[in-house]
Amino acid sequence: MIFVILFLDLEGLVKTASAMQLILFMFVMLSVIIMRESKIRHYQPKFRSPLYPWIHIAGIIGYGFILFEMGFISLITMGIFIALGFSWYLIYARPKIKREYALLHVIERITGIESTGYLIDEELREILIERDDITEKRFEEIIKKCLILDLEKMLSPDEFTKLLAHKLAKEIDADEEELYKSFIKREKDSNIVVYPGIAVLSLIIKGRNKFDIILVRSKKGIIFSDDIPPIHALFVIVSSPDQQSFYFHSLMWLVQISEFKDFEKKWLNAKDNEELRNIILSSWEKLKRENFL
Repeated sequence: MIFVILFLDLEGLVKTASAMQLILFMFVMLSVIIMRESKIRHYQPKFRSPLYPWIHIAGIIGYGFILFEMGFISLITMGIFIALGFSWYLIYARPKIKREYALLHVIERITGIESTGYLIDEELREILIERDDITEKRFEEIIKKCLILDLEKMLSPDEFTKLLAHKLAKEIDADEEELYKSFIKREKDSNIVVYPGIAVLSLIIKGRNKFDIILVRSKKGIIFSDDIPPIHALFVIVSSPDQQSFYFHSLMWLVQISEFKDFEKKWLNAKDNEELRNIILSSWEKLKRENFL
């Protein structure tokens, strides 16, 4: 923009600004056609333009004609803007978007949300993106106080599930038998594995204002089934439906924390519960810095 202002005369400047506005209108109309024809489940506009798609096609053609009538300079300048913007997208934005959608796909898989033909529902994506300081502080406070189970001996899946249900029932005032049955179903799903040796066991339960996280370490490994490799680091998240937004955020952050280099090695080598907790908290601080940058 500085280059355009310094080196173009007033007429060229006005034409360039107008050309950018026209190309924006063209993309808006093209986007409407793409969204309508793609049958996106959550695309439910309050207003539907009349004479679809003919008025949009006519608009695109008409604006295109005006663009060519505006002359060579405005077209070249607009082309430079588009090329620079596309380059910025390829170099900077695209890798971030890919990582974001890969993470959302993991959350979809862990929670058992059915795919709609896209990597993730846009509704879930918006929930995960819209976070604030209050949500982040709440997550940090829960990690500072949450229960940690450091299993010294190998437990059978049934023994571990009974222990987990017993501990959680006390923490969140829930029915122990219902928790046990629900955990049994979830533990057989190989989708709980985030990475080899690391898993997230999540559960939506009945009630209101119920949420808890339990961190589990098993040096010898928990074997839930033949399809699931031994789990050394297990994050257990239980939530009532009214806590859905925070539930998804917590899932996402724990998955990101488990992605850090040598996380599993540090987890296995931690001396006690406080060191296990500090591994999560220090990784959380690092994650916040990376998200800020």
